[in-house]
Amino acid sequence: MVRHLVGVKEAHRNLPKLLRQAEKGNQIVVSRKGKPVAVVIGVREYNSIMATLEEMADPGALRALREAQADSSAGRVYSYEEVFGHPPPRLKRGK
Repeated sequence: MVRHLVGVKEAHRNLPKLLRQAEKGNQIVVSRKGKPVAVVIGVREYNSIMATLEEMADPGALRALREAQADSSAGRVYSYEEVFGHPPPRLKRGK
């Protein structure tokens, strides 16, 4: 992820270019008089942030995450094959 700092006037002049950069995963920080006032991010990143916030707001999900982290730290982890009894399926790559 790359952060770009641009002023309001530059953002106004270069909005299409900045939107393309945001679509590629870059964050555009827009400043006014040298102070950050807004951030432009792509929809994929925005959706990811919103999903994370929703998960973190769910006490059950947060508890499960903490338990999983504790299990991992304690070495209580299992391979796909140990859990399902066979190797993981191979994914086909799309063109």
